[in-house]
Amino acid sequence: MLYDDLARALADAAFELDVRSADLAQLTDEQLGELLPAAHRVDHIEATPATSRAALAVRHAADERRPRATPDACRRLFEALVERSRNSDFGVDLLPGVAVLARCTDPWPDLSGPARALTESLLERKSVAHPYALFLVAGLGDADTLRAVAERLGEGPVAQAEIDVLTGFTPAELLVMTELDLVNTYVEPESTPEVWRRLADLPAYVDFARRALEAAADRADGIGSGEIPYRSDKAFTAREVAVLGQAARVALLRDEDWLPDVYGRLLPGVAVAPTPARTVPSQALLYELVR
Repeated sequence: MLYDDLARALADAAFELDVRSADLAQLTDEQLGELLPAAHRVDHIEATPATSRAALAVRHAADERRPRATPDACRRLFEALVERSRNSDFGVDLLPGVAVLARCTDPWPDLSGPARALTESLLERKSVAHPYALFLVAGLGDADTLRAVAERLGEGPVAQAEIDVLTGFTPAELLVMTELDLVNTYVEPESTPEVWRRLADLPAYVDFARRALEAAADRADGIGSGEIPYRSDKAFTAREVAVLGQAARVALLRDEDWLPDVYGRLLPGVAVAPTPARTVPSQALLYELVR
């Protein structure tokens, strides 16, 4: 059977298997979920070409489909991600683990150990590629782990306010947030990503979106009046820019009646310097809002 051959190919370097991603269509979603941990354990630098091909085929099929995983398979996948984080100079991608949690066949297993290890590994890096996945995984660790991530992601009052909202979210609501990690706001989509619609259906985030944009407009007003010192393109942190962009998209999607007034204050406030300087308070936020 293909499942047995793939399981052997992922574990036995001497076993040769000629397999392509298309061949995996005959696997059930449960079989694919069971193979995924072993596929993520494969070190493509040290593995044989046949083992690497098998691992890549399984991982590609998982990206294309919605594999289902038992709690034990979820645990093994997180342990595999920890192993990869220790053997890679490029960090580890949390999204495969998060995707499996979203389709776990039973209640999530205890992942506190792997969650702490993965979080510590990613916090050592200069940037965070998938902030919402990191926040979810940190919450599977312990209070100290979650606090460390909250401090890292809460750069600026607006970003910290979002963290406060996320702290009260259910696991299902946090899984919605992790879908934002896959959205590239620099590329215009053919249609509105479904995640924006799902986000716009979360009352707590809708309320936050208004508070965040109004707070941003207040800050821009303060810079314009001189109450807040002007610093070129430093009115908002990078994390605040990302969060405000999300808040704006939610408000636009809902066609909120308060948004025009807030935009009428915020856009000029970030686009026009209060001094003769040939700079702006926040070029980054201006571009994000325009997008």
